[in-house]
Amino acid sequence: MSATGRHGAAVMAISGVLAARVLASQTGHVDAGRAAAESSARALECDSAAPAPPKAPIVRKVTCPLPPRLLETVPVEHRSHPFFLLSSEVPIAPLRRGDTDTWCHEVLPRVYLGSVWAADRAELASLGITHVVNTLGRSAEEARSAGVRYFTCSLVDVPGFRIGPYLLPAATWIRDALAASPSHRVLVHCLMGVSRSASLVIAHAMVAHGLRVADAFARVQSVRTQVTPNPGFRAHLVALDAHLFDGARWPHAEEGLPDTASVDAVAVSAATAASAAMAGISEAVAGAATVVAATGAAGSAEI
Repeated sequence: MSATGRHGAAVMAISGVLAARVLASQTGHVDAGRAAAESSARALECDSAAPAPPKAPIVRKVTCPLPPRLLETVPVEHRSHPFFLLSSEVPIAPLRRGDTDTWCHEVLPRVYLGSVWAADRAELASLGITHVVNTLGRSAEEARSAGVRYFTCSLVDVPGFRIGPYLLPAATWIRDALAASPSHRVLVHCLMGVSRSASLVIAHAMVAHGLRVADAFARVQSVRTQVTPNPGFRAHLVALDAHLFDGARWPHAEEGLPDTASVDAVAVSAATAASAAMAGISEAVAGAATVVAATGAAGSAEI
């Protein structure tokens, strides 16, 4: 029944109730008035229970996310990718109240994604963070001196910035940090925890968890709902997806880690080194792990 029809039925039912009350007051036939009122009420109840017409599905409007100058740098086969366009094929969780006020979220097991405020030394200690990926180009020396290790890089949150060379180094560093000890926890942050750091976490989900880019994004964004990599970063992530899962050439394979990045060695815990020794691993390997854990010199990519 249409909205107009339901409104008319409601008016008729209410009119019936009023008429019944008038009849009862004028004639004294209370029973007749009650029966008429109940009949009208049942008619209204039946009408309200009628199923509502189905709503049309919400389809996000898809437009080209990059200006022509930058779009020319995106391979043609990637320009129609659902994640690059953020089309309706990619699930996006609605923004939850309070998420934008939360410094960080554990978006993957032992991987925290957040804003620069989550990198405070006290906050790191409260979360048990042992490793930090900082995309702002400066690391907290006091946290480093307290034993927190850093992957530091300087990323600019604009579509034209080439984030591609940082994706695999950051993703593998996070993976190796977590693999070195079950007690390790990694915080990845930028200024707001929306685009730069989110792109590196999505890359990690692809590398370490085998998720295609749209699934990796959906996994991360469902936990931290404000996550939205800018369209240029999305283009680089689509290229990484094609490389990892479709065998496409990775254009940054021979570039190495950019000069704007510095990497602390991933620490191997004493417990991990001891269990390795008990498993029959040579004392030399166990000793090397202890040296890495003790020194953690910046600029070393040793694991």
